[in-house]
Amino acid sequence: MFGRSFHLFDVFGFRIRVDLSWFLIAILVAWMLAEVTFPSMASWSGDEPSTGTFWLMGIAGALLLFASVLLHELAHAVVARGFGIEMRGITLFIFGGVAEMTDEPPSAQSEFQVAIAGPVASFLLAFLFAGAAVLGIWTGLHGAILVVLFYLALLNALLAVFNLIPAFPLDGGRVLRSVLWYWWEDLKRATRITSFLGSGFGLLLVFLGIVGVLSGDLFAIWWALIGLFVRNAAQMSYQQLLLRRVLEGEPEWVNWRKSWPGIWYGVRRFFAWLETTMHEHLLLPSSPFTKAGHYALERKEALRVFLEYPNVPVDTNHLEREIRPIAVGRKNWLFCWTELGAHDVGVIQSLLASCRLQGVDPYVYLVDVLQRIATHPAKDVHLLTPRLWKENFATNPLRSDLDLLRKKNPTT
Repeated sequence: MFGRSFHLFDVFGFRIRVDLSWFLIAILVAWMLAEVTFPSMASWSGDEPSTGTFWLMGIAGALLLFASVLLHELAHAVVARGFGIEMRGITLFIFGGVAEMTDEPPSAQSEFQVAIAGPVASFLLAFLFAGAAVLGIWTGLHGAILVVLFYLALLNALLAVFNLIPAFPLDGGRVLRSVLWYWWEDLKRATRITSFLGSGFGLLLVFLGIVGVLSGDLFAIWWALIGLFVRNAAQMSYQQLLLRRVLEGEPEWVNWRKSWPGIWYGVRRFFAWLETTMHEHLLLPSSPFTKAGHYALERKEALRVFLEYPNVPVDTNHLEREIRPIAVGRKNWLFCWTELGAHDVGVIQSLLASCRLQGVDPYVYLVDVLQRIATHPAKDVHLLTPRLWKENFATNPLRSDLDLLRKKNPTT
């Protein structure tokens, strides 16, 4: 995003850098304030400052404006660090400033708080500058200083309002993304929507800038440049998220299944229709429809688990890899004394691997299941697999007598 930058100083442990493009905009802002903005504002103050005074006002206004931008970004950085997000630093550049985070916020709630911190800081600065200006009027402060204070109050308020526009990567877009993320529980989907809005908002700014230039307002080119920046940043942010997900190895099927939590409702209705149709109609066993219906019904339960539990892997290759070190094959069953022993070892190893995958203590699980299975209904035996056992029995598992003795006599 940036070209060559210079390290200025550190604030609260954050490295503050200035991109070369910042010097260009700083000079342009100081010139515009000294030659255009402040002379037009000074008429109501009752004073007639000299050209030199206007330039001092312009330089002071430009520096304080960028100090305000820096405080805006510092608010983001401080809140982000509070959530454990590593910060590369803060860089001031031609379009303002950016707090550089190394990763996305860990949750929708943290995203909201990090995003809203900047506009809140800008509104507070607007309130402080406006309050100082009003106090200056009562105390008879010099008109030139009043003009600068009112200008900074107005600019900080506009900065906060502009950043709250719900177009990513503006703060308002990040706030909207946090709401959608919380609602959908899908960061990728929320980023895609807000990036699309940000890209559209950027195009709107480009269009307004071109119309302004054609109407004779050369300064409108600035809006076109900002629009290009917003559009490019929105598209890059979404692409970076996709790239990060690929590098982290997050399976696409997990995102898809999480983003459509109600899909099993529609599939269940399909199976209900299929069962009714096959029951009520006398179909030949050799008909293609009968074969297809039986094929689908045989896989109903597997499909239900796949859709209702997004984190369940598509296949069991991970389990096979866990079991592979154990000798369970016909050729090397002697390692387990007998082929039946090898089979039993494989079953135990499968349960232990499943417990690890589900975050279940194997000892607690096996002690509970070995006691529970004697009275557990045979038709519900599937509830004793580690994943479903965790959901139904893990909060109050059956304990062994040895555990009870250990609690009474810790030294035994």
